[in-house]
Amino acid sequence: MKIGLLGGSFNPIHLGHLQVAENVLKKTDLQEIWFVPSGNHPLKKRSDFLDVQQRILLIQKAIEDFPDYKLCTLDAENDKPSYTSELVKKIKKIYPKEQFYFIAGYDIVAELPLWNEYEWLLENLEFIIINRPNIDKSEWKNLGYIHKLKFIEMPPNNVSSSLIRDRISQKKSVQDLVPKKIIKDIERLYTEWVS
Repeated sequence: MKIGLLGGSFNPIHLGHLQVAENVLKKTDLQEIWFVPSGNHPLKKRSDFLDVQQRILLIQKAIEDFPDYKLCTLDAENDKPSYTSELVKKIKKIYPKEQFYFIAGYDIVAELPLWNEYEWLLENLEFIIINRPNIDKSEWKNLGYIHKLKFIEMPPNNVSSSLIRDRISQKKSVQDLVPKKIIKDIERLYTEWVS
């Protein structure tokens, strides 16, 4: 089976994440998308996030009506900083027969050499990059690994987890940013968290 790994803090999950998953399934031959919340981001403080178990519950509820979407908590169980290379090694050991693809935004293209064991990742994982129309790709021409990345065009959406948190802190509605079934949960959890 071909499986896309959609990683992130999901702090909280929102409609933009679901749109990415939907676009990848439509435009590739992947059969499932696994949502992989991070427990401990190497570049951020733990206090920057809602508790990982609460984020997991929000993801579960948001994707439960989508049979091709699954939750993978391997990264969330890690108490140490979460590196993609460690996650992929773990997943490949547990699911040796599956073929995995890592889904990421175009902003990681130039940053890949900064990733832990990035050369190993490029050899052992296929990258699907969500590209935005009108992005200037000329600066990528000299990157030796650009041919290893598969690009998917997707219209931009202006949804972000930080926008949701800002709106909640300002007591504004988030109903156009998150799945309907988790609006109340997100408003309650993040109101308690930011206060």
